Amino acid sequence: MLASSAISVALLPSAWGDLPPAEQLALLINAYNALCISLIVRHVQSGAALKSIHELSSPKLKVWDRQAGVIGGREVTLNTISLSHSFSLSHH
Repeated sequence: MLASSAISVALLPSAWGDLPPAEQLALLINAYNALCISLIVRHVQSGAALKSIHELSSPKLKVWDRQAGVIGGREVTLNTISLSHSFSLSHH
């Protein structure tokens, strides 16, 4: 479950398919960066200091595998975005 302050990118699956590949890539890069910043800001707002995004990892869950936000109604992790060569808005 995501925090209420998590970032959500409103995008219909049909609109995703209509975007040219370069625009899909740009959206994913921007979403990735925004989600990274959101994770950091939420952590710092809790009053904790942070030297590296890696500090957001736990022994059982790396920061890259935490639920980071929502794109087109689909909860995503940073790895969902960065490791996907063919990101899809279909729900798995």
